[in-house]
Amino acid sequence: MRGFWGEGHLHSVIIDAKGNAIDLHYDLTRADAEEEFSKDNVKLYLIDEILHRTVKMHRERTYCMRFLRPSIQIDFVNVKINVFKSARSADKLFSIGYRLEDKGYPNLPEQGIYEICPELNSWRNGQPLNGTRLLAEIAVANP
Repeated sequence: MRGFWGEGHLHSVIIDAKGNAIDLHYDLTRADAEEEFSKDNVKLYLIDEILHRTVKMHRERTYCMRFLRPSIQIDFVNVKINVFKSARSADKLFSIGYRLEDKGYPNLPEQGIYEICPELNSWRNGQPLNGTRLLAEIAVANP
């Protein structure tokens, strides 16, 4: 089913009570990754929106934990993003994973997700993960 963000979607949300985590799994196609969208009069790629939304979820989780402990304990948001050649292909171009955990609440660190998840700051070839970088990597991996 094609929605506002194309074929790409949040595939699953799993609460891992033993691991004290929320696991998010996204599936995107190359076409999803390459398409620019307008949001609030700004052009962006789906990966940029996913990064932004997962930081927002992380901040909400951090805030809520102040009131929900000891009834529930969620310490992490684990994110996995699979990028496939197409909606009909099981060929995976990339698998991107990162974990959001407490660092600096209530203020968002200056570098945003790159400070919370430093591995995204040097995702491939020392470059930060963002829509433009993902497109460049897709072009090289699958011309």
